[in-house]
Amino acid sequence: MLVEKKQSFASRMGLSPGRLSQMVAAGMPVREDGLIDVLDASAWIRDTVDIRNGRATVERAREVAVHGMVAKAAGYAVHEAPIWAAIAAAEAGVPRAQAERLADVLVVLLAKAVEEELTRAGVPNVEQAFKVPHPDAWRRNVNWPGIYDTAGTSLCAGDGPSH
Repeated sequence: MLVEKKQSFASRMGLSPGRLSQMVAAGMPVREDGLIDVLDASAWIRDTVDIRNGRATVERAREVAVHGMVAKAAGYAVHEAPIWAAIAAAEAGVPRAQAERLADVLVVLLAKAVEEELTRAGVPNVEQAFKVPHPDAWRRNVNWPGIYDTAGTSLCAGDGPSH
């Protein structure tokens, strides 16, 4: 990771200190320590600055921010879905082995659907927005002993929310 002080980054990019401050105010990423990650900031400039007039338009900055939030939320959903699917399967009395297969299939289908929707919405770099969790990763986040016995039989069948 290449990081620089603001002054060095401004010089590298041919920006005045005032123009760099305007870009930061418009949403250009700056690290908590005040340094600039050159790749992140360069990508923001590429995606946000209106080439015709060199200005970071408020509308484009908002669009980029919304795309980032949507992609982050979608990634969260893809990572959490198999956990909730396993818990729901246990509450429905589904044996553990079947619950795990169900959750594995769900996460792949959900990730594909999310990827298609984000692409359709114009979110850039969708493949980098989120990664499909490896089955071992989501399985570590399930309290298996709390919902299944060692034989794989549900311990909570019928305990789901009532409507």
